[in-house]
Amino acid sequence: MELRQVRYFVTLARRLHFGLAAKELFISQPALSQQIRSLEQGLGVELFDRSGRRVSLTAAGEAFLARAERILGEMESAQTEMQEFAGLLRGRVVIGTIPAQALGGIDVAGLLAEFHALHPGIEIILREDVTEVLVKRLVSGPVDLVLAVQTEGNLPPEVVTKPLFTEDLVLMVPGHHTLATRRRVRLAQLEHEPFVFRKRGSVNRKLVMQASAACGFSPRVAFETDEVSTVQALVA
Repeated sequence: MELRQVRYFVTLARRLHFGLAAKELFISQPALSQQIRSLEQGLGVELFDRSGRRVSLTAAGEAFLARAERILGEMESAQTEMQEFAGLLRGRVVIGTIPAQALGGIDVAGLLAEFHALHPGIEIILREDVTEVLVKRLVSGPVDLVLAVQTEGNLPPEVVTKPLFTEDLVLMVPGHHTLATRRRVRLAQLEHEPFVFRKRGSVNRKLVMQASAACGFSPRVAFETDEVSTVQALVA
């Protein structure tokens, strides 16, 4: 088992798509498939189920993913420590973030550009996902810093936080909807309405689910998307 195979495996396990994973790793899809097969043969188990239209982790793959992420985390920690001895002239920082549209007025791209101008020798890796996934990666080691949504009690105690801004959770409906002219809407009035949610693991989705359960109903999920533009199109 080679370290690069472990990195390839973790990338594919996150993407669950050979084409996307190969693109992220800057290798060809056949080369990625060959390395994953070689890793599986070396371990004596199948890590991915390729029987359906989509790739998925097997039970063995799920178990190996946790260890693989710890391995990469330890390697990155070791590299970071060695770079500190070298005076931080070179290095690598992995930043996890929810989609930029959900970060209010924070110009992530601009901030990273400024940082790169000050520290051109530091490699910057940006990972986008929902808060729950990003926090898990932060704790396990592959991610160094996370820009995400925080609610009271939703973070492990070992995670140190710094609030950047606060925002209200509001309702968005089409202009012709009967509730569009209301200044305030009770959540219970939405019991029979279709909802557009971010994918599972989103803090905002959890908040709405919990609040709806307290009102005695479970929201009907009509669409799942991470693109704000898609949400705007759906409710237009």
